Amino acid sequence: MTSPDSTSGSSDRVAYDWPLILAAGVVPLLLGAVVMLRRPDLVFTVDFLTHDQGVQLLIGDRLASGAMLYRDLAYPYGPLPAYVLAAAALLGGLSAQVYLSLVCALGAAFLMVLTHALRQHVDRATAASVVLLGVLPLTATPGAVLGGYTNNSYIGLERMLLATLVLAWRPPDRRSAAASVWLGLIFGTWQLVKFGGAAFGIAAWLAVDALSIAA
Repeated sequence: MTSPDSTSGSSDRVAYDWPLILAAGVVPLLLGAVVMLRRPDLVFTVDFLTHDQGVQLLIGDRLASGAMLYRDLAYPYGPLPAYVLAAAALLGGLSAQVYLSLVCALGAAFLMVLTHALRQHVDRATAASVVLLGVLPLTATPGAVLGGYTNNSYIGLERMLLATLVLAWRPPDRRSAAASVWLGLIFGTWQLVKFGGAAFGIAAWLAVDALSIAA
């Protein structure tokens, strides 16, 4: 007799589906490179310079030149994305191309973590459809459907933290002290990316905990 767990959907769930995880990382990098090289009109626009992206380029450059965040420069977000850009400026110069390359790298990392989290619960076809046909075209590459939200480095960091939070969550009755500390570190890092941003993650965490306990 075939057990319920032997269905194709259940048996296809694995801890690490490396081919799909790697594909989720490589595809956004390739698409981002194609957009920047072949269709720069989609991303290197006046809006890029006059909105958050241009401000962040200026912030990164000024920090690399010795300015101090919040004392010499007004900045509405946490320090982590600003100093990531400053490090890029120190290493090789900060330009629109370098900025969007960083966005591509963050998008690739986000999709890899998201794929890893999904494959622990759904089969390969479902995970691939969600990541490569759903999330990727909407958010994870420059020039994607959600435009400005796609091209912000701090948004990329927040998405990465949210995917890591999904991966790290365990039901309260199976959550070790180490897992709780790990979740706390994720929320603490989130605060360094965007002040108050962790409030959303904490609210979601408590809501899912409550549903798990009720079930």
